[in-house]
Amino acid sequence: MILTVEQTFMLYRSKNHINKLAMRLRIVFSIAVCIVATCLCSSSAYGQCNAKTFEKSNILRLSKNFSHIHTFELNKANSKGELKETFIFNKGTLYMLNVSNFRGQEKDIIVELYNQKGELVATNYNKVTDRYWPIGYVCKESGVHTLKFRFVGTKNYCGICVVGSKK
Repeated sequence: MILTVEQTFMLYRSKNHINKLAMRLRIVFSIAVCIVATCLCSSSAYGQCNAKTFEKSNILRLSKNFSHIHTFELNKANSKGELKETFIFNKGTLYMLNVSNFRGQEKDIIVELYNQKGELVATNYNKVTDRYWPIGYVCKESGVHTLKFRFVGTKNYCGICVVGSKK
């Protein structure tokens, strides 16, 4: 089959057009793959944390006669798995703090409670026994206290801390 110059030019143009269209489709597909991968990666770290789903079970674990007064959702940790919150504690009040990870377990999150002077006054982790416990704390001096949360042994920075009080 012999093609004229005009037919050859048209054939070349259509092949060139198809190549450009294929290139555009590859670019669009690559961008779509990148967007989906980014969404999947970021949702596993932050977007999928729904701490409210296990808030009720933590409230129920507060000892008798404790009233639930506050909930900290632990889903905004930095790249080292650390998060800092503040809370006003009142002198003479007994507080109980229950912490659990995204599975509702009392592990993977170390809590340190500091008074307004910056002194460590309580923690939920016992290094000797390698166990996690609810924190019971009688406030000695009213003021803003700092809670430092640190995720250990996990990259899923999702958890909850409920605070109960008893006069």
